[in-house]
Amino acid sequence: MFEVSYNTTKQRKVCERCLVEWPDSGFYFYRDPKGGRRNYCKNCPTRPSKSGNKLEQVFERYKVDVNGCWIWQGSKDQFGYGIFYYQQSSHRAHRIAYHLTKGAITDRRVIDHVCRNKSCINPEHLEMVTQLENIIRAEAQRHCLGCQCQKG
Repeated sequence: MFEVSYNTTKQRKVCERCLVEWPDSGFYFYRDPKGGRRNYCKNCPTRPSKSGNKLEQVFERYKVDVNGCWIWQGSKDQFGYGIFYYQQSSHRAHRIAYHLTKGAITDRRVIDHVCRNKSCINPEHLEMVTQLENIIRAEAQRHCLGCQCQKG
């Protein structure tokens, strides 16, 4: 007769930090800065972040200009907004600054730069408004650059 044999030497993937086996947790590879691949689960509470940034570090990358704006010194996107990397994704630096100092940003709201400087992260220059209000303010600023009215 035929013998049935099972592969009992098959190695199960285990998170190297929290020791959870792979079928019980989402699994992926993380490249260790010291070299080589490390096996960490997606929801591992002790997994190091890709960039290693903490949210509070957003306030370590600015310089103050003569207008009181805190000009972002890190990378910027194509529109001039500061980009901050946190937990393997990019976020706009002014939104993180607002969130840390003034609270959560509610749904369907945007953060307006009252100073009209897109790379400013000064919480005193940031205000939560609707998208329509943000557009109206930007248009009023654009209009008043060429005229002598009292708005600009």
